[in-house]
Amino acid sequence: DLLRWTSVPPPATLRSELAKCTQLWLISNSSCTLSAEHLQIIKEFYQKGNGVAVWGDNAPYIADANALLPVLVPGLSMDGNVMGDKTISLRDPEAATAPGFRQHLITTGIQSLYEGVTIATITLPPNDGQGSGSYQNRVQPLINGSAGNLVTAIVDSKERLLIDGGFTRLFCKWDTAGSARYVKNVACWLDNRERRERERAERRERERAAEKGRRSGPSDKERGRRKRSSSSSSSRSPSRERGRKARR
Repeated sequence: DLLRWTSVPPPATLRSELAKCTQLWLISNSSCTLSAEHLQIIKEFYQKGNGVAVWGDNAPYIADANALLPVLVPGLSMDGNVMGDKTISLRDPEAATAPGFRQHLITTGIQSLYEGVTIATITLPPNDGQGSGSYQNRVQPLINGSAGNLVTAIVDSKERLLIDGGFTRLFCKWDTAGSARYVKNVACWLDNRERRERERAERRERERAAEKGRRSGPSDKERGRRKRSSSSSSSRSPSRERGRKARR
């Protein structure tokens, strides 16, 4: 099912509806419409392993995007107004800054892709010295525009995040090149079904192990407790035993 808002819902509504969803798509406005409470709700949704797509475009249509992105990934933002309006294709994997897109699940089956009309450029987080765990290394470039600027990036881990600076491809020249396939691929990737299936399998395995433990009887610790209790009740002092007999 698809739930669509044309204006920002109250935080309570957003929270209750997101509880039923596996992904959220945000299309940025020219002025920020998200409150601090909205941002926190989306962050919690994202950190649970759900997918988020953040779409911006040329400035000023980056306001909501730039409010949310640093909440999800510190140091991440988009800005600028680069003329695009061209079609790009698969680029050489060795040419990291060349125009085009790299091979990924999101670009599977796409031979060419419309980049959008006027587009924003993504700024990656600075190097924080944390090696492979740094925010900079978690954000991966995906698409460079015809001018060589970074238009689309992703976070592909437990959480899945798409950052795209060319939302005009969602409604301009839709049939020109690749847009429909691109959007479908993004939706499937953000759904992250394999993670949810893996977590379900792990949960079932834990439940089976717990059930097996219940059926196998008392634990060694419990058996030890019972043994000590039995020994205590059977060991009586002879003098106390003789005293009882004498009283009889």
